[in-house]
Amino acid sequence: ASQTQIGLNDTIHLIGSESTDNDRIVKYEWRFPNDTSWLPVSTGDTSFIGPSVAGNYTYYLRVTDADSEVSKNTASVIINVKGSLPIAVAKAQAQVVGLYDTIFLKGSESKDLDGYIKKYEWKFNDGAWVQVPTGDTAILPLVVSPAFICSLRVTDDDDDTAKSYVNIAITKFTLLNDQVEFTARSDHSSVVFNNKIWVIGGNEGSLKNDVWYSATGKNWTRSTSAAAFGPRYQSASVVFNNKMWVVGGAGNNNDYFSDVWHSTDGITWDSATTQAAFGKRSGHACVVFNNAIWVIGGYADKAYTNDAWYSTNGSTWNTATVSGGFPARALHTCLVYNNKIWIIGGYNGGSRLNDVWYSSDGVTWGQTNIHAQFSIRAECAGAVYENKMWVIGGRGETYYKDIWSSDDGVIWTKETDDAGFGYKYGHSTVLFQNRIFVISGGNPLRTDVWYYKTP
Repeated sequence: ASQTQIGLNDTIHLIGSESTDNDRIVKYEWRFPNDTSWLPVSTGDTSFIGPSVAGNYTYYLRVTDADSEVSKNTASVIINVKGSLPIAVAKAQAQVVGLYDTIFLKGSESKDLDGYIKKYEWKFNDGAWVQVPTGDTAILPLVVSPAFICSLRVTDDDDDTAKSYVNIAITKFTLLNDQVEFTARSDHSSVVFNNKIWVIGGNEGSLKNDVWYSATGKNWTRSTSAAAFGPRYQSASVVFNNKMWVVGGAGNNNDYFSDVWHSTDGITWDSATTQAAFGKRSGHACVVFNNAIWVIGGYADKAYTNDAWYSTNGSTWNTATVSGGFPARALHTCLVYNNKIWIIGGYNGGSRLNDVWYSSDGVTWGQTNIHAQFSIRAECAGAVYENKMWVIGGRGETYYKDIWSSDDGVIWTKETDDAGFGYKYGHSTVLFQNRIFVISGGNPLRTDVWYYKTP
């Protein structure tokens, strides 16, 4: 036979033409398993479809020479027909998974057509094979990887094996929703209030004054489509004295605002003042520090500023400094960390920045970095998380999707080049349920929500 081991329903090729006689062979006959008759074949060779059941099959050859002598000893060949190979099927619940989020793997859909799968094993990247009872398993990724290979090996009752694999992209951030209910936008503001995340206003190509909230970050409800403060972007929002506050911003037709609004429910917004002392401005930063709302920098009266103002009621504003020592800027990030206000990056009208400044009173400012380790950028977002300051994305010489962190404002460590959420600028960031949430913004604009958590 050309092969002594074949699969189910494979073609069997029997060869009898190599039989010899001093004279010549005149007749060739084959007898098949479970058959008593002999089948003549002209040349001694024959082919046919093999059995559909696994096992060992014996085929007998008988030859007759020109003197009509029949071979006294029949020749035989044993063909081993193996069962069908198993079919390995590796699947993952999600092809993109955030760091420290569970990867759910499914191997139980693997099958064997003529028997059963008796063993399932998984291997991750170049690790060892690990047996799992049912083929389904879950693991916790601890390292960012663009292609984390999850390989499945199955063994059937004939000890035949098959393999399959699935690639998982492990990103720093986890996608929570890529199509939330509000429209794609940038330069909006976000706060956490009453155990909900809030998204306020922004620019979707036209300016918005709608307000949305979510208890999870995934599903969103609109509290109002037209808040009293009017459409705007590059405003700032904080939570202070059990209220949400919206401060300043830019409107249509290059109009800028110096108003301050507050709300306890996101529906009704009351004016604290229509003309705050800090003047009309946008791209400023707001933080709550030392029991007051602070407004720092921004674009005011067609100029970039480096002033700092504070208020304990939202209506009366006091000057902390007219010229804070830090260079004038807008579209910067401000954080409160280690009992200090921090200013990070921004745009001064001519170039974007990557300097870092701090103050313990809002009056006197010191510098930790002329040029931090991250690239120049504005319209980035920041957060304080796990006892570190975080800088997320932004816009500089290009758009960014990286993340940097620092525990002292001097040394900045790159957490990742690619957080998973694509290029982001004009996005918002909040800390909610011990996670950093990144909301909308980007290039192009998206209606997505991502989060990052530690184990």
